[in-house]
Amino acid sequence: MLMQPLDKQDVVKLLNEDGVEAFNQYRRDMGFDELDLSGVEFRQMDLTGINLSNANLTAAIFDACYLVDARLILATLRKTCLVECDFYNAVLEEANLTGADISRANFNAADLSEAMMDQVLAKETNFQDANLTSTSWKKAQLNDADFTRANVSGANFKDAEMEWAVLADLKSDEKTIWGDRKPGNFEPRI
Repeated sequence: MLMQPLDKQDVVKLLNEDGVEAFNQYRRDMGFDELDLSGVEFRQMDLTGINLSNANLTAAIFDACYLVDARLILATLRKTCLVECDFYNAVLEEANLTGADISRANFNAADLSEAMMDQVLAKETNFQDANLTSTSWKKAQLNDADFTRANVSGANFKDAEMEWAVLADLKSDEKTIWGDRKPGNFEPRI
């Protein structure tokens, strides 16, 4: 039996009424086709384990959501509000977060490899132990962000504001591009 695609409001209703597992089953049944949830509000929701891969979440609002173990591979999160979200151990490979507000979010142990992070507002954001390989941070605001033990190999921080950012025990390589602020007194580990 083929399932008919739901419209944006019905997808949100499914998530709110039946939960993350029913939503994930709907995504599996639909073959993970691109899903348009642009502009939708998900404030303060527990979305643990949700699969939003290949979803258009442009200008959506996720403030204070719990997205632990979430999958957002190839998701479009342009100009999305993710303030104080918890992305512990989430996978955001090749996601586009250009212009998103991720202030005070937790990306501890998250995988953001090859993500577009240009022009993000990431003040006081936690990237400890995150995989940030080949990410682009052009013109990002990273003041007071914590990159302790993050892997930034091949990342591009050109023109990023990084005042008071914690850059301790990083893993970087010769392809990492630093702007005005680069780690001092550390030995890059390859």
